[in-house]
Amino acid sequence: MINFRYHIVSLMAVFIALSVGIAVGVSLSPSVDQGIIAQAAQDRKQVTDLRTELDRRNALDEYREAYDLRVGKVVAENVLSGIRVAIVAMPDAPTAVVEAISAASEEAGGNVVRDVKINAEAFDPSQTDSITSPMTRLERPRAMVSTSGSSGMEDSLQSSVVSRQLGPIMTTED
Repeated sequence: MINFRYHIVSLMAVFIALSVGIAVGVSLSPSVDQGIIAQAAQDRKQVTDLRTELDRRNALDEYREAYDLRVGKVVAENVLSGIRVAIVAMPDAPTAVVEAISAASEEAGGNVVRDVKINAEAFDPSQTDSITSPMTRLERPRAMVSTSGSSGMEDSLQSSVVSRQLGPIMTTED
């Protein structure tokens, strides 16, 4: 039978184990502390190095942007003079980026005649047949081949044929 004496012995064993654990922990403390201190110093150095690298890259980006602003207009001036430009945007393209490209094209002398945004369904693998079959049927008669001096009627005729064939996968914005 278990009596009071066994309870006292088990409690004393617990206290002895606790005191041995404390004694061992105190004796190992300097080596553990040194390891933690060394790791902390290494982490601080790594953070400092990464911040320095980030600052360097930010400065380089600022330099590139300043260079682009100073040189970009001079280099691109009249590069697209008299050329008709169509802007095709992917489904997730930010509107600000598309507008910036349109503005840059016009600043370079181009004439933006069409903005097209591809629908996300165009990249859905389950929609392969509905996209490829209109593309294979799409034919451009020779009379509709665009030249730089084509009339607005030819443009609208081309646009209507292409829109009818590819309507499910694109949205046009004039």
